Amino acid sequence: MSDINARLWQVIRLDENGHRYRIGHCATRADAQRLMGRLEQGGETRPVDAGQYLVERVEEGADAPRS
Repeated sequence: MSDINARLWQVIRLDENGHRYRIGHCATRADAQRLMGRLEQGGETRPVDAGQYLVERVEEGADAPRS
């Protein structure tokens, strides 16, 4: 199994200006959703305008998300 096949799901942060940032890769959708949940909870250190998190399937041959 290649490295990209081991990480089929990604967590994306969408900021208030519409910019997309890849936060992490996960092997399963469930793992990616757990990561997103931890990021959304973030505790007291998370700013109010921290943006929104999304879980997306990694497309074969895809590069970093584009703004």
